[in-house]
Amino acid sequence: MMVACDLGHDKTVEALIKYNADPMYTDGAGVNSLIMASFFGHVSCAKVLLGAGVPADSVSNDGCSALIVASAGGHLELVNTLIGAGADVNRCRDNGTNSLALAAKEGHMEVVEALMKSGADASMKTGTGQTALELANEEGHAAVVTFLQSC
Repeated sequence: MMVACDLGHDKTVEALIKYNADPMYTDGAGVNSLIMASFFGHVSCAKVLLGAGVPADSVSNDGCSALIVASAGGHLELVNTLIGAGADVNRCRDNGTNSLALAAKEGHMEVVEALMKSGADASMKTGTGQTALELANEEGHAAVVTFLQSC
């Protein structure tokens, strides 16, 4: 199932679930198929997995969630899908990074806007003590900086 999610084969994911493959399976790092689909931005696979009961807020061994990887990758539709399914917009990885910080650092303006609209806390600091605004500024993402300053 992980490979199908990696490649975006939602019909294969559906078939595997139909034939009793465990949609909650995790690899040695605690990564599940939803996190894998989210990393690559495969919304259709994520929807199948969410429909099969995979929690929107499931995390890997280091606290990384599907929303965190989707946000870092700039996958807006998937970010909105996960938020709609109840993903915590303020969840942090063990190293202190969160969805907003990573989206801001990568300059994904629409994702930053969606996270803020959904209650992301812009004052949260990463493990290195930086806010999303500081990370966006450090990377030269002026539009993100301006938006976060206005919040």
